[in-house]
Amino acid sequence: MRKAAQWDGPSEGSASIITTGLVLSIQENTFLVMSTYTLLNVVVKPFFGLCYTLSIKSNLRKFFRQNAKIFLQLPPMTDYQPQKFNLPTLSGLSQKTIETHIKLYEGYVKNVNLILSQIEEYSQDSAKNAYALGELQRRFAFEFDGMRNHEYYFGALEGGAQPLPSDSPLALEIAKTWESIPQFMARFKALTLTRGIGWAALLYDPAGDRLLMQWVDEQHLGHLVGLHPIIMLDMWEHSYFLDYAPADKAKYVDAYFENFNWAKINEWFVHARTA
Repeated sequence: MRKAAQWDGPSEGSASIITTGLVLSIQENTFLVMSTYTLLNVVVKPFFGLCYTLSIKSNLRKFFRQNAKIFLQLPPMTDYQPQKFNLPTLSGLSQKTIETHIKLYEGYVKNVNLILSQIEEYSQDSAKNAYALGELQRRFAFEFDGMRNHEYYFGALEGGAQPLPSDSPLALEIAKTWESIPQFMARFKALTLTRGIGWAALLYDPAGDRLLMQWVDEQHLGHLVGLHPIIMLDMWEHSYFLDYAPADKAKYVDAYFENFNWAKINEWFVHARTA
């Protein structure tokens, strides 16, 4: 009988081949694991993350489109309030004239708030209400400047008549521009006699650092951009017709300046110059 062959284990060469194979297999598996990990983290995970983000954004856009009117509704604006003026008894200007004039001023404040609310309402469908919106915006300048002009007008009468010190910043600026206070007053009073309804204005130009006189038609036509009002004198007939005939409006101008608080006007000028 032939004796069965006996296996004594792998030879040294075979062991080397097997070891090498195992190492290669381990390396291949490690590479596969690392490749899979890299694929998941670099490609797959960001891809699904992007899809998720886009889905959220899409849903958000859809949500905002469906609820646009809610998000476009701004919080209600605070209404303008008419100022209360502390006016003494005025020389040459009757109490009746002042009371009537202040009521008219309060009407401007009311109309400013009304127009702002209508603009807000009509802007919900600006295409449909384009014409109405255009007219409201035009009218707004008239009402708003009517409000502001009167606040300067009455504000200059608060506290009673006060002289303008000759060494005050405003007096020095007036003298630099018109040589003297009397010459300035003559020029300004001539401006007040401009034919038509409107305002005689003394304005400060911060860019040019100078005073300018200007006639403003109605309430808003001719206002100079970027200039600070220093004097705003109302030359509409409603400001004097109970006390003076239209032909005597120069007397009304004299009466207004008899009650003028120059000290307060000087403060306005200083503030405008340093703002």
